[in-house]
Amino acid sequence: MSAASAIDERRRHRRLGLQLTVRSVQGLSWAMPPRTSDISSGGMFFVADTAKSPSVGQELQFELTLPPGEGYWPRTSSILGRGQVVRVAEMPNGRQGVAIKFVQPLSLGLT
Repeated sequence: MSAASAIDERRRHRRLGLQLTVRSVQGLSWAMPPRTSDISSGGMFFVADTAKSPSVGQELQFELTLPPGEGYWPRTSSILGRGQVVRVAEMPNGRQGVAIKFVQPLSLGLT
């Protein structure tokens, strides 16, 4: 068994490489809004350039932008959620990678 398949077998939720804009995260601010690089029904990962890094274990409220798409949703909307930080990683150029585990189901907010 390869290392990649062993990791995939340990994951509880299938990950999608969706790049959704992180519109806001309670307590964090940045010059340019980050985008998710990885999201599943259990959590998400994004990279941000923020002066204040979140702490592992910290609970955060967040809002993601869901763009319109032909055939499935006619307008821009938001995905609202609450999650717990499970990992913060130093990235190049002083950025932080933040992994969040969802602590409640995501909800759709219309804008």
